[in-house]
Amino acid sequence: MTKLNVNTLELFRLWNSELRNDELCVKLGVPVGTLWMLRKRFKLPKRREGSRVPTRPETAAPSPDEIAEMTAQIRAAWPAGEAERRWVGPGRHEWTPPAFAFDGRCCAFTEAYQS
Repeated sequence: MTKLNVNTLELFRLWNSELRNDELCVKLGVPVGTLWMLRKRFKLPKRREGSRVPTRPETAAPSPDEIAEMTAQIRAAWPAGEAERRWVGPGRHEWTPPAFAFDGRCCAFTEAYQS
């Protein structure tokens, strides 16, 4: 086992700081796995969550009126006939599932569908 040249006083001081683990490793000059080993060796407590930069800003959920307005804007940009193409309702289904028969070994399409 190799001896680590880690300043323990610096480790204890930085352990209670607001640094993230990766930043702490850079300051100490050790890999992340070694940081875990040092925590076990010195019986250090779990770290507080460091200051986290949000990946995206928090926004309030849109109201139903805002959703309707955004939907109208999107539909207004559709080319002619797109709304009719996307509409699905009673009697608009152009595809029907195929009929099949099972002969005990496999499923096969019936003759009525194979035309």
